[in-house]
Amino acid sequence: MSEKLPVDVLERLIELLKEEPTPPAERNFLTPQEQQFIKSSAIYLSDLEDYISSSERRGSYRLSFLIKELAAYNSIPLRYLYHKPRFAYSSSVGHPGIEAFDAAALLIHLEDLGIDLNPAPIIQRLAKKLKNKTTLTESELSVWNHEKLRHRSRITIKSDLDIMHGFWEEERFKSATGYRYKVIMVKEKAYRLEVTGPKHRNLKPRQNITCDYCGICYQKGDLESSLTHRSEHSRLKRILEPKPKRQFAERLLRHKEPELVNGNSPLWMHQAVRERAAQFRRMFHYDFLQWNGSSAQKATSNAHGYLFADHNGIFPPGTIVGACAFMQRKGKWSLAWIWVIPSMRRHGVLLSRWPTFLERYGDFDIEHPLSDAMEIFVRQHGTDQQRSHLSQPA
Repeated sequence: MSEKLPVDVLERLIELLKEEPTPPAERNFLTPQEQQFIKSSAIYLSDLEDYISSSERRGSYRLSFLIKELAAYNSIPLRYLYHKPRFAYSSSVGHPGIEAFDAAALLIHLEDLGIDLNPAPIIQRLAKKLKNKTTLTESELSVWNHEKLRHRSRITIKSDLDIMHGFWEEERFKSATGYRYKVIMVKEKAYRLEVTGPKHRNLKPRQNITCDYCGICYQKGDLESSLTHRSEHSRLKRILEPKPKRQFAERLLRHKEPELVNGNSPLWMHQAVRERAAQFRRMFHYDFLQWNGSSAQKATSNAHGYLFADHNGIFPPGTIVGACAFMQRKGKWSLAWIWVIPSMRRHGVLLSRWPTFLERYGDFDIEHPLSDAMEIFVRQHGTDQQRSHLSQPA
């Protein structure tokens, strides 16, 4: 969303909202124009203006101008729409338009301002298309929440007016449909417009809390935010405070190389390495995940992972206390990353496996940057070649 609206645009909007509205009739059926809009998944800007002006009779010539400005203010993109060509190399003529969910979001914004609209029939049909989606764009989120939040919003729009000097005045008015308006004027120019929906209610203040354990910032009192925190907290706890895994315990008893994760390993092992690679990425703030295996596919042949069992007897058999991954690039193996749960660090988890790694991968490289603890480890136990690449002198 843009931070400010041109002052002349805000004044035109206020002028329109002060006129007496004619509330649109509530209905559940779609007009032919709305049916075509949903079918094509987009609408030309001219058709959208006609659709809005069919119910909003105020504003006349000003309405078209306001629609474009408010679309830009709410970061709703206008695109050129083209008819699908029937022949190869055919030329196409495009016209300004808006994709379906972006157009629906714009209609919601206009309704929240008190523009005479009834977008509910369109919104209800579009919302059904989102039922099986797990991630939503900002416009899709507006559509999904429309039924629950309709007429309950409070909006503040600021103009680009210079307010360093001047006398402030306040004006209030209310529409026949129940929308309440407060206008702040500076030097007789519109600076800010506050719009409160007829069903708006003040919520209890929500406190932002950062969890000391998982680092997630959430809002106390907001159910969605709390559920997101609970999910992330539980995910992290499963990794940092691991419980025995039956498949891993059985593999430790029966497999020749139970900790190795490669193309012959089951998918659950690839996913377990991925979860710890994700934790390593968060810790070092990397841009990408250094493991391409998952619960759906095995890692490529140039990647070897390891899941670390506890060899000290602190945790029960089958408990995963860490992981690492080796990558082969241009015929040379390198240790890409290693991650161990905090309670098992400095307990010899890496040291007990280091001779095996050197035997299998030779004088492998160790990818940087290294933590302070890893620098100390390499200085004490690494090969001459590995120590020569340390960033700090001995």
